[in-house]
Amino acid sequence: MTPTRSFDDEGVELPNTGEAPQLALELLGQAILDGSRRGAPGVTRVELRDQNGPFLRVSAAVVIEKL
Repeated sequence: MTPTRSFDDEGVELPNTGEAPQLALELLGQAILDGSRRGAPGVTRVELRDQNGPFLRVSAAVVIEKL
């Protein structure tokens, strides 16, 4: 299965980078939900960037097991 990638070119302005981990986790959760609608197992990643490039990444593995 080919990985699905999406990019947000507009972004969100944060008052400080201290809020970044919480935002990244919320975005990760939404990305997992969006992937589940397509039945897409695998690793989901969210990377936050600023004007200097990436500064935070969160990820989670989604495994579907038939028992």
